[in-house]
Amino acid sequence: MIKKANSVILSFITVFSVLFILPQHLRAEISLSVNPHAGGSELDFGQLNQVYQEVSRQVGVEIRGTNTQYELRQEPLSPLRNARGDEIPWSNLTLRGLAGTNKFGRLQVNPEPVRNAVLYTANQDGNADSFTLVYTLKFFEGIRPDFYRGQLRFSVIPVNAGQSSVSAILNIVVVVKPETEAGVPMPYIEITTVTGSRFIYLNSKREESKRCDVLVKINGKFNRPFSIYQILNRFPESGEGQSLEPEAVMVEARGARVGAGLPLSALSLNPLVIYKSKPTGEADSGFIVSYSLGGHTSGRAGRYRSRIQFVLEEMGIERERQAMELDIEIERVFDLVITSSVFESGDIEFRGLRPGEPPQVNEVVVEILNNTGKRYQLNQNILSELVDKQGNKIESKYFTLRTESMQTKGILKATQKQEAGKGDTVLYISDSRGSSDKFKIIYELEGSQDIKAGDYASRISYSLLEL
Repeated sequence: MIKKANSVILSFITVFSVLFILPQHLRAEISLSVNPHAGGSELDFGQLNQVYQEVSRQVGVEIRGTNTQYELRQEPLSPLRNARGDEIPWSNLTLRGLAGTNKFGRLQVNPEPVRNAVLYTANQDGNADSFTLVYTLKFFEGIRPDFYRGQLRFSVIPVNAGQSSVSAILNIVVVVKPETEAGVPMPYIEITTVTGSRFIYLNSKREESKRCDVLVKINGKFNRPFSIYQILNRFPESGEGQSLEPEAVMVEARGARVGAGLPLSALSLNPLVIYKSKPTGEADSGFIVSYSLGGHTSGRAGRYRSRIQFVLEEMGIERERQAMELDIEIERVFDLVITSSVFESGDIEFRGLRPGEPPQVNEVVVEILNNTGKRYQLNQNILSELVDKQGNKIESKYFTLRTESMQTKGILKATQKQEAGKGDTVLYISDSRGSSDKFKIIYELEGSQDIKAGDYASRISYSLLEL
């Protein structure tokens, strides 16, 4: 009896040990399947016309192999986009869970735009579940006919770290067909830069980037008059809130022979007609819209951004709307330009000076180019006295200077004649905005009786200093 009892106890212990070990080695892995009810492995909205409409598709989700509470998260990876970079925004795609299709957890059933969000939360036990998601694509007028593809990622994420998360990718596709009228495809436009980019990029320092050409291609035949408008949502603005003035960027339509293109014009918040067809609807097959930077004073150094919309309007009815980003880099400029017929290599010269003759006058035009937005001043440094080749000097009291305005914005510091002695002298201080400016310096040398005849020269330097 004792041996038999020991045998029973031993068997019980063995069975108990096996039951305890199994969950550790044979734990099931989480599985996730995301399958559209139609369209194979992709969420396919089919072939649709440009006219406004809503199309819905259902997607089945099944989650298995869980042993703890989990969440199903949706993450937009890439929006519906064609090869040219045109997009259908995520805001045009909405989602809701189909009520009653889940068994255990909490399913998001209220419609909302597709975004990074938790769609389903399992119960405390983490029971396996399945349910249906409904995606609705809203179309809008003006979308370019083309093939569009996007991606969503779904992830099952355990609330506790006992199991690893698992993900699945769902491709989204739609074909947008041209709008038709009486069975005939409606004409439409294609807009891109000549390099194929969707950005209008301008750079003040790089010569090849001071102008950007946008190619407008007109597809199909219009039977009624139409126009293409440009709408600027705001003047180009920097991250610091500074805006460029309208003249900073000029726009012009080139290459139009049948219709009429926009002549050279400044940017405007008012709609600009960049192209107009003939009254019969006859038009060019395409033309170029050129954007170019204005002068160096057109804006403060920095990076400026805005968005330009191109609107196709036929008989007063909007048919299509496309947008391009406007990206402008204004490089820093802080330069000094000295202009004088007698000022060479830093030397100012007075030739053929004779005792008792009338004074000789030399004029220097100073132009300062600045777009930093900071105040600055101009200093003059006379490095040497006026001397001739034999070393004869002229006393500084006979050598004078004064400054004269040329519609100068800043403050001139030597408006009255003063001695031009050796050393530093402040000649000018800019306005508070550090505007580019221009003025004149007038140097005068008297031919007094006590000087020797000859050619006299002095070395002068000018320097700009930010304040």
